[in-house]
Amino acid sequence: HTTSLVEAKFLLVMGGRDTAQYFDDIHVFDTEALAWTQIRSHPNPTAPTRICSHVAEGIQSVPSYMLFCFGGQTANEKDRTAWSFRNRVDVLDCRTMTWMSSH
Repeated sequence: HTTSLVEAKFLLVMGGRDTAQYFDDIHVFDTEALAWTQIRSHPNPTAPTRICSHVAEGIQSVPSYMLFCFGGQTANEKDRTAWSFRNRVDVLDCRTMTWMSSH
């Protein structure tokens, strides 16, 4: 997984894996309220694919923060050995919680 600071008060945790699967979820920790939220109420709130070993960074932009996610390792849900590496950038608009892709 990765953890990225956005707007100096939110930690976005996305992706990762355990011994059985790769994850595509995003969790947000509000450092002021000391509360966790799993983002599921937006049109496309999950990561573009189940992913781990990626790089993600929150960048201040106009009009809102963007979370840039590059690379990573993905796998077929049924066959964990059928994995591949990604070579693209996906961007999450943190205001609207929508993803944009470079492909």
